[in-house]
Amino acid sequence: MAAATAVARARVGERDLTDGTGRPPTTPAPAPPPPRVRTVVAAVPAGLALGLGVWGIGRQHSMWRDEAATWQVAHRSLPEVERLLGQADVVHGLYYALMHGVFAVFGDGLTTLRMPSVLATALTAALTADLAGRLAGRWSGLGAGTAVALLPPLQVYAQEGRPYALVTAAVTLACLLLVAGTRRPRAAGTWAAYTAAVLVGALLNWFSLLALPAHAVALALARAPRATWARWLPAAATAVLGALPLILASRGQSGQVSWIRPPGPGTVAAVALTATAAIALTAGGRALTAGGGALAGGRALTVGGGALAGGRALAGGGALTAGGRALAGGRASAGGRASAGGRRGSGRGDVSGGRRERAAPAAPLPAPPPALSLPALALPLVVVPQALLLAVSFVWRPLYVERYVLFSYVGLALLLGPVVGALVTRWRARPAAVLAAVTALALLALLPLELRGRSADGRIDDVLAAADAVDRAPRRDGAVLFVPAARRDTALVSPGAFHGLRDIALARGPAASGTLHGVETDPRTLARALLRERHVVLVGDPEVHARNARDRAKLRVLRDRFVVRSRTVLRGRSVTFYARADRPRPRSRAVGSAVVEHARVMGQDGGLDAVGAAGAGQDAADVRLDRARAETQVVGDLRVGQSRTEQPQDVPFGRGQFVDPAPGGLGALLRPDVPVEEPAGDPGGQHRFALRGEPHGVDQFGGTGVLEEVAARPGPQGARDARLLAEGRQHHDAGAG
Repeated sequence: MAAATAVARARVGERDLTDGTGRPPTTPAPAPPPPRVRTVVAAVPAGLALGLGVWGIGRQHSMWRDEAATWQVAHRSLPEVERLLGQADVVHGLYYALMHGVFAVFGDGLTTLRMPSVLATALTAALTADLAGRLAGRWSGLGAGTAVALLPPLQVYAQEGRPYALVTAAVTLACLLLVAGTRRPRAAGTWAAYTAAVLVGALLNWFSLLALPAHAVALALARAPRATWARWLPAAATAVLGALPLILASRGQSGQVSWIRPPGPGTVAAVALTATAAIALTAGGRALTAGGGALAGGRALTVGGGALAGGRALAGGGALTAGGRALAGGRASAGGRASAGGRRGSGRGDVSGGRRERAAPAAPLPAPPPALSLPALALPLVVVPQALLLAVSFVWRPLYVERYVLFSYVGLALLLGPVVGALVTRWRARPAAVLAAVTALALLALLPLELRGRSADGRIDDVLAAADAVDRAPRRDGAVLFVPAARRDTALVSPGAFHGLRDIALARGPAASGTLHGVETDPRTLARALLRERHVVLVGDPEVHARNARDRAKLRVLRDRFVVRSRTVLRGRSVTFYARADRPRPRSRAVGSAVVEHARVMGQDGGLDAVGAAGAGQDAADVRLDRARAETQVVGDLRVGQSRTEQPQDVPFGRGQFVDPAPGGLGALLRPDVPVEEPAGDPGGQHRFALRGEPHGVDQFGGTGVLEEVAARPGPQGARDARLLAEGRQHHDAGAG
């Protein structure tokens, strides 16, 4: 009889927990730790993240190119920052304004530049620990927060003067508020705070909006009721609408992400590996916490059956009292308190006067909203943003960069939490000591990555190293050039290192022009200015390549009119010192796929020796005296034979005009009326093209393209070097540049 009564009561309790759809009751989430315990759970990982962030924050006095942009923009006034955002980096506008205020209050410096990211990472660790503690217990919270402090990708951007650590903190806060909102769907303040957190993250970098699809998947996995969806959808839509002006403005600056390459096999493999690890952690966490339970402070929380907590029984499939407590060995009372041993109670159903009163039928309890479990929240956060950005990169345009979805690693840390917590609590005597040992072992295993991230070689380049190389140069005069122009950030960050050097290519400075690197002058003006210099410093990449007409003009003049005195390549940048050559140097030119050295005709004791190039099918016979394949001839015009790889083409030249030997050379940059410094040993501009009507101009009039040395004055020429300035039948790209 008693057994039948217990079964009946259990069935009544089970019906009370259903929501009217007949679905089995959702396993309730563990109660959150007390406030004091929650504080400790959040503070320990935050302190660890803060300590690791401050450790080596200077990165051996280094700064890479993206941080250099933050540095120089943060030093501008707010109107100048606003002018910049109209042309570039609008997606980082809020972060630049924030850093402008930080520099104004705390001064500039590498520590000031990176400390906001360090603090944001510490906040992320605290929020992650609190979130995991609410969903899976305090030891899981400590494990998840510690994982945030140790994961290498999060640690790298914890020491970056860029907004990605702040974006990660905003997304983590939004996740915490989402969990709170699912537990109290009607709490308008919670959903308003959720909207604000998502919007702040989007204004720092609108790729953080990719967390919203992850949240939608999490709600779907949790079978969230309509009331939750009715609050979440307006909150998410409001955040998207708030960020919409920024999204539209950034589309006009899409050229700034043109450097992103399509995802390669390595990128796809990395994303797949991260997703696989997340799935494995989800399965591993469930396996460790099922059956025996996740031990939390000596209390076992079992799945499905009953949970024994300090001797108190939570009957998951039995009757729940209105107060939410069930005492083992006692009788459940409708007043919410269970009396044991026949003590008197004041509520109905209590023992009074040794006689038990009949309890009135209890009203059905309202069904609690399904709890958003930790795996349901964390797994989509890892997989969905990365998968979406990867898909966009394949079907539309390349946009996938790991730091754009850095917040996905918070989901990975959340999944690590229960695994670490289950392992730690298997040693009931000293779980805190075990957690400390696990943390130390993990830090030791990750130490090579941690050290590299804090070294000067841990980034793609180092702006300050290049500036130091310039500063150590013995000469402090001359000009400085930057190829590409974006490498001007070296001087913008360290102007003192360039004291005495003139930036001859710069027409308008960055702040005045509202750009990141300034506006440079046109190629012709730049070439004329460069020809007046005796010493030049070139700052560029390790492999300097011309990307536009201005860069081609810089490199062309340096190649033809200067010689390299020294070159230093360090940490992703090169610094080359040039000095003016005594005379213009011959340079090679490309013909098809080969390289042709310019022919020289050397006068030796009155004789003429032919020296040809071995490229593009030319040989010594191609550079010959007219009408014979011989090295000497008494009568005839000096001419250049046609290369076997080229078609005949006549090139007209103006009278007495200087022509550069290279295709698209200095002659293409300079107007005919602009005087050019004469080469040594060539007074009066004796080297020029024969013109119609001048000696030996008949063949040119006939279109044979004879190039010859014409004396500027009558009389025999002495023994000297004669140089052909161009090859008559090879293409001369006068319009290149």
